[in-house]
Amino acid sequence: MEIDVLGGIEAAGPVFRFCPSCGSRRIGFVAGRKWSCPDCGFLYFHNVAAAAGVVAEREGAILLLRRAKEPRKGFLALPGGFVEPGESAEDCALRECLEETGWKPDRLEFLASFPNLYEYEGVPYATCDSFFSARFDAGAVAAFAPEPGEVEEILAAPLGKLPWNEIAFDSTRRVLEVYLSAGETSAVQGD
Repeated sequence: MEIDVLGGIEAAGPVFRFCPSCGSRRIGFVAGRKWSCPDCGFLYFHNVAAAAGVVAEREGAILLLRRAKEPRKGFLALPGGFVEPGESAEDCALRECLEETGWKPDRLEFLASFPNLYEYEGVPYATCDSFFSARFDAGAVAAFAPEPGEVEEILAAPLGKLPWNEIAFDSTRRVLEVYLSAGETSAVQGD
């Protein structure tokens, strides 16, 4: 299932009804990527946001988190989130994993990256989701602690029985497909 990222970003057009700089009603959304005001020259580029996640495996099972908030509340995702200013994708993946599960991988390997569309409070954001692989030991699951308000449940889903219909995001499905097609835990290059 391939998402129409550009078509989704076009839906962001009506977000600004007035120019944030001068208040003009003539602000327009140009070429699906920027707002422009002809009255004062204000420009705002709706650039791609960076996100990072971790495909963590243990003995044939993948670590999945049940989301406790929108978007896609109740659906399953990998540990991950948005890259903060001044942070690398690797540092983001490690931080998010620790925040969401109470566990920080010892080592990450780049796996793949994919475009995604993340809608938050009616505003679609184009993202570039980078994924890394890691391993966790069998005893770690019992010690995992879901982040209150962010994660409802932490589970280890068997590779052969991944709950595809419960996966929250297209990029998560895609990276899991890449991971499974590699047939091993070695890193592979995405498209």
